[in-house]
Amino acid sequence: MINAEDKKNIVVVMLILIVLLGSLFFIKSCNRKEFIDEEPLEQEKLPDDNEEESSSETEELEEIEENTTEEELTEEVNNPVIPTVIPSPNLPEKEEVEKLPPVVSIPENIVVSLHDENFVLPTVDGVDNQGIPLRVEISYYFKALNAMDYNPVLAFSTDQVGTYKIVYRVTNSSSLTTIKEMIVEIIDTEAPTIEGMIEEYDPESGLTSFIPVTNGSLINQMIKIRFMDNDRVSYAEYYKEIELEDIEMPDGTIEEEPLPEVIPIDPTQELVLYEDGEYHVRSYDESGNITEYVVTIDCTNPVISIDYTKKPNVTIVQITSDEELQPIDGGWVLSEDRKLLTKEYTLDTLEVVSLFDLAGNQVDIPISVKVDYARVEVVQNKKPTTSTVLNIVDGDITLQVDTNLDAYQVIYTVDNGIEQIYQEDTLLTEAGNYLVSIYSMDGTLYDTIEFFISTDLGGD
Repeated sequence: MINAEDKKNIVVVMLILIVLLGSLFFIKSCNRKEFIDEEPLEQEKLPDDNEEESSSETEELEEIEENTTEEELTEEVNNPVIPTVIPSPNLPEKEEVEKLPPVVSIPENIVVSLHDENFVLPTVDGVDNQGIPLRVEISYYFKALNAMDYNPVLAFSTDQVGTYKIVYRVTNSSSLTTIKEMIVEIIDTEAPTIEGMIEEYDPESGLTSFIPVTNGSLINQMIKIRFMDNDRVSYAEYYKEIELEDIEMPDGTIEEEPLPEVIPIDPTQELVLYEDGEYHVRSYDESGNITEYVVTIDCTNPVISIDYTKKPNVTIVQITSDEELQPIDGGWVLSEDRKLLTKEYTLDTLEVVSLFDLAGNQVDIPISVKVDYARVEVVQNKKPTTSTVLNIVDGDITLQVDTNLDAYQVIYTVDNGIEQIYQEDTLLTEAGNYLVSIYSMDGTLYDTIEFFISTDLGGD
């Protein structure tokens, strides 16, 4: 027979069993739900043994509870029994996915030209091994040319020379972060530009135009020079060339002329040059690129001298300059050194010749030419003829002289015979080959002609 004390202990044990069985049932239900996709449908329909066992035990407990009196429950509360702790069964551990930081691939160092509009920073995107998009944060730091440290900036641009440090922070869904740095150097290899301009006034239209002057030009007027660069011109200077010559001193020593003075100028302002000389202008940008521009100003007219040389039937005119001249038309021949112009005149001439030096300076030179000439020709029946074979049957044959000489002499020979002096209007009737020459009184030969005279009257 079960007494009251035993009943109380049985009730406590049963309660503990109910709690443990309920825990097992809950865990098993969770495991079945987690792996429901992996179990066949037939297993889902099989009865649960634990559920049947739990049901029978519950019915038994209900019978015991009905037989328990209110008095026994009160005693149980006043004298509780400490239950024996039964360890929970070890549950299978859930397989964990390997957690790795994201992989980022970008170049470490890049060199880009200033104002390169085609360059774009590499982008980083994608998903992690869970299929979740990566989170990308980019920071920009810039160090100007010749600066010591980087400073944070808002964005990247190729519009300034210097170095960027681009920091990529890429984080995946597991909060693992990869940091990559990329250095982008912005360089300037383009030299500054020096532009020279001269003004040209059109009197017809009343308008003034600006004409560019190329490097190495020779001009004869004021020039304005300005400086430009794709970044910034940091410095400019110029000097005027000095013709260096060794000067021998009285004591025999050699003294050189001083070197030209280099003058710094403001590159933000126009440089105006107007005095004669050869100028060298330089400009520098912040990257050290250099441009040199050379222009020569010559506003002085050339110094001219003229020589006349008379020869038979021609006068040679020579114009000499102290500097190089431009070629001119009209039969003038320019020497190799471009300082001498020569022309032969066969007629008396009075004219003005315009000369230009290489800079364009103009000098107008009056030319007055006197030509000493003497020409002899054959006349038949008082008409000049160009025939070299004549016959006395066709008419009278004489010689005619055209000259501006004050005195002259005509001498002829027949068949290389004795020289004879021709008298005006004398008829030539002797048959043979004639050689006729005209001389000045000082013996200068001016003209010579040859012809043949026949005295054949024809017939038998």
